[in-house]
Amino acid sequence: MDSTGATHGFVLTGKKYKTLDVPGAAGYTAAWSVNNSGVIGVYGINSAGSYVSFTTSNNGKTYKSFAYSGAGTVGTVIHAVSNKGDIDGTYFDSNGLGKGVLFHQGKFYPFQETNDCGVSPCSTRADGLNGSLQIVGRYSPSDGTSHGFIAHAK
Repeated sequence: MDSTGATHGFVLTGKKYKTLDVPGAAGYTAAWSVNNSGVIGVYGINSAGSYVSFTTSNNGKTYKSFAYSGAGTVGTVIHAVSNKGDIDGTYFDSNGLGKGVLFHQGKFYPFQETNDCGVSPCSTRADGLNGSLQIVGRYSPSDGTSHGFIAHAK
């Protein structure tokens, strides 16, 4: 956080720090992940209070949008970029409920944990991803507890 209260992402290259600020962010950017090729997943919050997510592979010189079309107005949060270029994250539906999403070979695959939720919906968050398309994350039923999961993409 800087002296104005704004939060910036950053990347360390050699001995130099470079701040990262996603396009459209209103004082909040988080750099969440980086893969071995230097592709960084970053997200921010815009002036409407929605999440905006991007990848950058050149230390913040250019940004490529990451947004799931099924997201409601709250938006999409990028979490992990694998070494194979796959991405996972969380999108929020029209009711504001978090759901996981995997981007693989140019297509989005939404998912939601349902095992422990009974009849009430779970909020699902995808936090990590490896080259074998194993996703780790967490979900919260309506009782507010939080549980971890590992999912294997087919």
